[in-house]
Amino acid sequence: MGRRSPPRRRRPNSLTGSVVAAVLYTVFLEVLRPIESPFSIGPINVPGIPGMRMVLFSILLLLVILFYQKGLFGGKEFSWDGLFAIGGKIRARFARASVPPATPPANLKEE
Repeated sequence: MGRRSPPRRRRPNSLTGSVVAAVLYTVFLEVLRPIESPFSIGPINVPGIPGMRMVLFSILLLLVILFYQKGLFGGKEFSWDGLFAIGGKIRARFARASVPPATPPANLKEE
């Protein structure tokens, strides 16, 4: 008998990823809705194809499954502390960029 490798530990998915995925699911269903209605490209009239929205949506879901196998966020969760830390870094960066360079006081002259 050969040696068996230990089972791979899988990272837990996040609730944040599930919520974002649900929002994206709804948005993509609505964005793809006009695909089923007829449209024209210049002189060419394209008839609406019933069910084309679901075909494209299925392809989109397959691509997400292939390229994001650990989920949209992996095991990471949303936290307010992390959001405030990012906001603080952005504010600090803009504060440094907007401060003019310091000039020496007029009463200090080089001799």
